[in-house]
Amino acid sequence: ALDPWYRLGFAHMHVEALRPLTMERRTAPPDVVLRLGRRDDLEAAEALDLEIFRIQERSPSFARLPLNRGARRDEWIEMARDEDGLRYLVAERDGKRVGHTLIYRPEPVLGYPPDAAHLASTVVLETERGRGIGKALLAEILRLAREAGYGSVVTNWRMTNLSASRFWTAQGFQPIYHRLQRVVGAA
Repeated sequence: ALDPWYRLGFAHMHVEALRPLTMERRTAPPDVVLRLGRRDDLEAAEALDLEIFRIQERSPSFARLPLNRGARRDEWIEMARDEDGLRYLVAERDGKRVGHTLIYRPEPVLGYPPDAAHLASTVVLETERGRGIGKALLAEILRLAREAGYGSVVTNWRMTNLSASRFWTAQGFQPIYHRLQRVVGAA
């Protein structure tokens, strides 16, 4: 009886999940182009990245954390695109960025395989969802991860972000860690 309560975030807050790099053939919709990100994409990435925060502000996440947009934008702009193992991928439709994802080599973490890539900031604009863009982005970033020498991929999501919870588990990610803290009514 407690599982639904936990899944609403009153204990089960965050999921870290792992997936081996098995290859999948997924193609983007015909009017969507997947390409490696460029420097000018990084300057616009923060705006696309905000989609994740907008979704998490809604019920049942209730994640209205203050966000320093300037610092977040600086992180994107200063990202070292030539860093070993880092790949940044952009989805465009009609010349407009509609999604992105990136992988990088994480610091060693207990429970992560040594050949794991960290998959981060994967987002597709809400108006573009349901067309296969997210699955195509994932398939292509997995291909790039394999080319870069990775053997598996880890990612994470807020448990109460229902679209993320459904998407990542449907794509073969198996939970390896759970963050189980939630403070309610704290001043």
